[in-house]
Amino acid sequence: MFATVLARKLKSSNNFVLQAATRCLRQVPGNTLPARIYLSKDNVSLLDNQLKETFGETLQILDATSRNLLPIKLILRKIEIPKILVKKTISKIVPDKQKDRTIYLTKPETITTKITKDIYGVSTTPEKYKVLSQKDSISLETVTDTEDIYQVALDFSSIYRLDLSEIYSKLLLLYPEREIPTQHIPDLRNQIEKSTSSYKIETEEVEVALALIKPEGFNKELIDGNYVLTTEIMYHKDKENLLTKFDNLKSLNPNGFSFHYDPYNMDSKPEKDFFITLIEKLNENPDNIEDLYYTGAITDPNKTEFLFEYKDKIGKWHNYTPDFILIKKDGKVLIVEVKAEPYRNIDAELIMHTIEESNKDKIKYELLITDNEEIGIDNLQIVKNWIYINE
Repeated sequence: MFATVLARKLKSSNNFVLQAATRCLRQVPGNTLPARIYLSKDNVSLLDNQLKETFGETLQILDATSRNLLPIKLILRKIEIPKILVKKTISKIVPDKQKDRTIYLTKPETITTKITKDIYGVSTTPEKYKVLSQKDSISLETVTDTEDIYQVALDFSSIYRLDLSEIYSKLLLLYPEREIPTQHIPDLRNQIEKSTSSYKIETEEVEVALALIKPEGFNKELIDGNYVLTTEIMYHKDKENLLTKFDNLKSLNPNGFSFHYDPYNMDSKPEKDFFITLIEKLNENPDNIEDLYYTGAITDPNKTEFLFEYKDKIGKWHNYTPDFILIKKDGKVLIVEVKAEPYRNIDAELIMHTIEESNKDKIKYELLITDNEEIGIDNLQIVKNWIYINE
């Protein structure tokens, strides 16, 4: 659904207007039509209030944002790009063969609950109206619910992948009457979990091949009589000057470096300045550089494998995509991130330094900090040293 009409006046909404309106804003693969929301006068203010309460945004900001976003088609120019071999340390859960996995069960204590039954009768005191007064009070014990032992054994066998006859026999020793109090079952589960959770975490270093581009994640399209792979993105019109096209740099780039897709949709002026300056330098003296790629914009796992997972301070996992990658003909790699100081991502930096440490002979990671519109001579010199001096 890419359009919705909200004309009915609602007496109580429970965020219904917001939910119905935003449903048509979800991006659907293959849909190129803009989302449209048609509102009655009453629902305009209602949606505005619900946007403020839920997202801290207003309808005016949402509408202005949509007008400032423009679509652009990216076309793949280089498909046969060698994969980047990276050593990564992974954690995996494996059975602990040294741990005794014998299941020991003990019968949990039955906790009885006492309730008090109060008995009332008509009051005998001379009053205008007849009222009830308490005549007696009786203490009662509640009857515990039970479950069939075979059904419990069947559930345990299925959940914990245990032999049914074995777990049934152990339960039968504790409950010869073949009925298990319902309140015992959570405790029995905990006992089984403690006995069967014989696993440990092991770390292992593996080498993985990361594809900069996954062609199968792009659309096949006929353009000017040729089939090409494309994808469409949205960019903010304020960043239109950051779109960097292959044809515009032909005079500076006779060696045809970079532009595995065209145009490059960069995020900041320092990124573009770094890229153009380096392209110019490489064409003057390519040395043993295989190629330079801008990798910071394509972050969809369906389109690239050049992503690095990191965990933030609250334990949530994210994908991090560096800005640039320089590849030498001998296989060595320089990964470059261009950032202003306030926008640094310390968690992502830490994981990249871990990758760097595991690949000392092959991979180097450089974070170039600048608060200006240019990359700066010092930052550029760091990259030049890696290209022309370091071996």
